[in-house]
Amino acid sequence: MSNYPELVKLLFSWPVVVLIIFFTLLVKSRHLNDDSLVTKIVDRVSKFGIKDVIVELREKVSDQQVQIVGQREMIDKQKEILRRIVAFSMSFHIYKHLRELYYKSSGGPSEEYLYQDYHERDFYFLRDHGYIESKTPSFLHIKSFQRGQNLLDVVKLTRAGEFYVQLREEVESEGSLTAALREQ
Repeated sequence: MSNYPELVKLLFSWPVVVLIIFFTLLVKSRHLNDDSLVTKIVDRVSKFGIKDVIVELREKVSDQQVQIVGQREMIDKQKEILRRIVAFSMSFHIYKHLRELYYKSSGGPSEEYLYQDYHERDFYFLRDHGYIESKTPSFLHIKSFQRGQNLLDVVKLTRAGEFYVQLREEVESEGSLTAALREQ
């Protein structure tokens, strides 16, 4: 008789009532066949009891949580690898133009970044990849640049260009921090 109050509490606890109602409605549904998941769960509950099934479900949930943590770690590693690949996808000799434009464009009107003929190919790359654009609404015609022309008057970085410089500097600073920690 002492187990009777515990059994009544268990039978009338809200999760058990919800499960019983849910399974009863589903079992009575015409769309269920004998191989359905619900039928299997109802069979297990009737054979082993609700406590054993709950313990088994908790173990499965725990195993899945361990798998999720492992997958999250793997995704974080892959994300970091991709971040570094993107950050170093541009050669340094092209990146230095972008970086110079980034810093000098935020300076005063006395700042200059002078165009040289050997910059032409690099600026085509920056324009074609969406890192720079014309300060005017017109298309950026690199062929019209003149040797010694101040590019800060005609070129501006796009949001992608600004983001790239920030990302690259962030990744490079992490690398220098890692190298400094290795030396110690």
